[in-house]
Amino acid sequence: MNKVTIMTLKRILMAASLGLLLATPSFAETLNRIVAVVNDDAITTYQLAQRLETLPPDQRESARESMLERMVEELLLEQRAEEVGVGVTDEEIDAAISDIQVQNRLTLEQLEQALQGQGQTLASYRDTLRGEILRYKLLGREVQAKADVTTQEIRNYLEEHADEYRLPPRVRLGVVNVALPENVSDEGRRMLQAKAGKVLERLDEDEPFENILEEVGKDPDVNGSDLGMFAEQELSPLFSEAIQDLPIGGLSGILEVPGGFALLKVLDRLPGSTRPLEEVRSEIEAIVREQKTQALFEEWQKELRKEATIDIRL
Repeated sequence: MNKVTIMTLKRILMAASLGLLLATPSFAETLNRIVAVVNDDAITTYQLAQRLETLPPDQRESARESMLERMVEELLLEQRAEEVGVGVTDEEIDAAISDIQVQNRLTLEQLEQALQGQGQTLASYRDTLRGEILRYKLLGREVQAKADVTTQEIRNYLEEHADEYRLPPRVRLGVVNVALPENVSDEGRRMLQAKAGKVLERLDEDEPFENILEEVGKDPDVNGSDLGMFAEQELSPLFSEAIQDLPIGGLSGILEVPGGFALLKVLDRLPGSTRPLEEVRSEIEAIVREQKTQALFEEWQKELRKEATIDIRL
């Protein structure tokens, strides 16, 4: 190889090296440029891509803006938490993971496998939990004390959601059983069914159920009782269908059940009614407090964002 060729080759290699050196920062910047600045902190394309990897591939591109918006909100909360001295320890995250394992009956290995199926690692999941715990702590510190719930608010909620707190209609039943031996003959079955028919006729008379029961119960084949109040859905399908739409005093007819024949009489009916306020007070208070707390927290977040310096560069 002559001197000119060697010199040319050196110049080409030097130029290539210089070009690579000059191109590398620009290439790195393209791979990891800043997409948002929140006060004094930045969010990069690499961080955004990591978060998008937790979504199905076909959703990632369309979710870029909303995911970045979420990351901005999270960074604002982290900055506020640092400002007021609120933090989350590794022990708190460990406890949260332990609770999740217990609730879902998972070993740590099974939990990691489940996370992998969602495109997450245990480390990224710990970061998610850290953010959720931090949010909960800030929520308690910044707004929860302001979310007092009045009795009138509880009353209003109960009125607006009355159907959710309505007791189902209830029915009081009396039953009379006519025993049917296991190996009874056809003739014996007919006799016992006829006896059940006579008891049914007696039940149809306008007398207190207890009096009729005391009378028919003198027969060794017959027994019965006042079953008390039930919601119809608590009854067996056979009984529920037999008394459907029967008025007070109505009779079911003769029902064949294991061990004999059953006769049902509707002794009383109670329409569905709204549960008493005192019975549902604590349940509704928790719901209303959660709603108020969430609304106050969202308002607080808006103020936090309004006071921040945010530059979106996506």
